[in-house]
This record gives sequence, structure tokens and C-alpha cells, in this order.
Amino acid sequence: MGWKKILYEDQGVADNYTDKSFLDELRKNVNTRTYEFWPTVAESGVITQHTSSVCLFALAYVYMSGSLLSPHLVLLACALLYLLNWISAKERDFSHLRMLAAFTFSGYAVSPVLSTLTRSISTDTIYAMTTLMLLANVLFHDYSADAPITSQPVSLNCGVFASVCLASRLQSHLHTFALLVLAVVVFAQRPRVPRGKLHVLATVLLNAASTFLIGHYSPLLAGLYAVFCLFVTFLCPAWLISLQPSKNTIHGPWDEAEIKD
Repeated sequence: MGWKKILYEDQGVADNYTDKSFLDELRKNVNTRTYEFWPTVAESGVITQHTSSVCLFALAYVYMSGSLLSPHLVLLACALLYLLNWISAKERDFSHLRMLAAFTFSGYAVSPVLSTLTRSISTDTIYAMTTLMLLANVLFHDYSADAPITSQPVSLNCGVFASVCLASRLQSHLHTFALLVLAVVVFAQRPRVPRGKLHVLATVLLNAASTFLIGHYSPLLAGLYAVFCLFVTFLCPAWLISLQPSKNTIHGPWDEAEIKD
């Protein structure tokens, strides 16, 4: 009788002994997902959509601080975006509207405090902290990816903290309140566009709008951001697909046991 893969009988060999039949169950690249270029390009839109939203948030602060953008217009745009998010939701719960009303009143009440909370800190330090927080928001944002680094609460907190840092550099309490509401809409209540042609259109419009508005502030930054969008949208998917043949995972009797019905 040949060797059997068991440990409860003495077969006259060491416990770590294996014969040639041990590798008969070797399998390679099980459950490997094959990517195609254009669907991957479309999926990359979730990244540039969020980065463009963060850029628009920062631009709103720049334009409000320069008296080029009215806080009333920002609040109107936020109300329209929140309404669009509520209409597009699968389950329309009126508790969200009550929560919005409570946040509106409480946010407006604490705006005078937020406008002076970080006023004693130097502007350079404020801008450095804001930059780090916005980068952390982009890094930890949940892009619907099953990855340990993503954390929506951490991403949201970083975004709100960035808005609190910038609040003390605005002209009035209304400007502070508008920036705070915009932060909540951008980082927590931004409308989720379903996958498909509408998703692609939203990606193009957001990227184009952010690049155009950055160009009014700095043509160099606009060019760099356009290159970033092209890199994420086209070069990264092409790079991923080119690395697909190099993927090599092995599965066999050494894997953990899986319970199947």
C-alpha cells in the first residue's frame, strides 16, 4: 500500500515526507480576473472623480478667499448636489433630510467658533496641514476596492479637518459655514453615479471642470493635473494589463481548508 496523506497512522516515514503524488493537485492562477483595457479605463474614473472633487473643494476656498465666489452660490450648489444625491438614492429616507436640517442649524451655530479656532496658527502651517489632510483623504478614500488601506471614516475626518483648518482664513462666518457644508457634500454626500455611460460622462465633466478652473489660478498646475488624469485613466490600466501575464499564483493541498456546501 502506498503512502497516504495522513498523520494519524505510522507509515514509517517522517511527518514532513511527501511523495510524487503530492503535487498532483497543484493548480495555478485559480480565480484570476482578466482585465480588458476600456472597461478598466472606465473603472479608473472613480479615482479621478474623487481627486477632481477635492480639487474643486480647494478651488472653492481659493475663489471665496479672493472674493471671486459668493458663499450663497456655494450653498446653493451644495443644496442641489444633496438633493440630487437624495433623489438618486435607491431608498429615499426622510431621516436624511432631518439630519441635514439639524446639521445646517448646528453648523451655522458653530461657524463663529470655527472661524477663529485656528486663527492663531500661521498661514503657512495651515496650508501645509490642509495639503497633508487632503492627500490623506485621497489616499484612504473608499474607491469600492477591497484593500486594507481604505477607510472611509479616516478619509472623511481628514477632509473635514482640512475644512476646519481653512475656515479661519475666510472673511466671514457665512464663508466658513459655506466651506463646511461643501466639505460634507464633497467628502460624505457626493452623488454616486452608477457605472455606465453616465459614469464616464461625469468623469469627463469633473476632470475638465477642475482642470479648467485650476488653469485660471495656475496654468502649470492645470497642465500637471491633466497629465495626472491621463496617467491614471490610460497609462495605469495599460500597465496593469501588461503585467497580467506575469501573475503566477499556486494552489494545492497546502492551502487552508475551505468549507463548501
